[in-house]
Amino acid sequence: YVEYPRWSANGISMLRGNIIESQSNSFLIITGGTFLLIVGINAMIKIGVNNFTVNSMLSATYPVETAYCPIKNKTKVVCTAFPSTAKNIKNGIFCGPLIREELFKSSKQESHKKLNINTDKPVLLVVGGSLGAQSLNELVWSSLNELCNQFFVVHITGKNKTKNINQQNYKQIEFANDMQVLYAACDYALTRGGSNALFELLSLKIPMLISPLKKQTRGEQILNAKYFCEKGFAITLEEETKQELLAKLVILIKKEKQIKQNMNKYSNINSNQTVFNFIKRFAN
Repeated sequence: YVEYPRWSANGISMLRGNIIESQSNSFLIITGGTFLLIVGINAMIKIGVNNFTVNSMLSATYPVETAYCPIKNKTKVVCTAFPSTAKNIKNGIFCGPLIREELFKSSKQESHKKLNINTDKPVLLVVGGSLGAQSLNELVWSSLNELCNQFFVVHITGKNKTKNINQQNYKQIEFANDMQVLYAACDYALTRGGSNALFELLSLKIPMLISPLKKQTRGEQILNAKYFCEKGFAITLEEETKQELLAKLVILIKKEKQIKQNMNKYSNINSNQTVFNFIKRFAN
């Protein structure tokens, strides 16, 4: 598994010279968009390439990687987190999302203690992501009085994006390395439409209000949110306004029981083991 360097000539050189050619690799497992293009450019490396696609929309560079990366005597597999994605890919196999096991290891009581949450109010976790944090931050800050009257708000703002706010029932966090603690503490989540966060919330049965990022993306977050809403796992925030946010949170609470029932019907098909089996298959 190689975590991709930033898209640059240096990144390509590092990948080819320092990472791939210097090691005895029999196959490569890749995730992400830009990295697929880098693999395509490094097409002279005759190894099997296995890709894991987490979004409902394929990477923009996937056709390049498919066309130019040679696979000799090896089966190319594209594992997908969404069933619909696998249907549109040659050798696509629906495996479901990869979920970290440590996410299930924290309790609500322990998490409240670590976060110093001393209230009976339900906890609302706000996750904006790196690209879409600022506009979601501004929406939360503009609605803080109303939100904190109803919830204890745990707000992941993004690095260097916190404000000097003294508000009861409100906690800001720049960046979290212990998401299992935050997930265990919360009752509801306000999140962007990135698939990793959505599937983690789904696996933990946390009702979510999704505000998909519309700019700076190719529309994958909108499609991700549409899928989750159609399955009854979430509701969508169509407009980032205070009025819309407060109204949709009321709906989320009213629909909590039904959403959790829908989530309980969701079967994660042991995705981690499925992908691991592919790794063993290619390694042998």
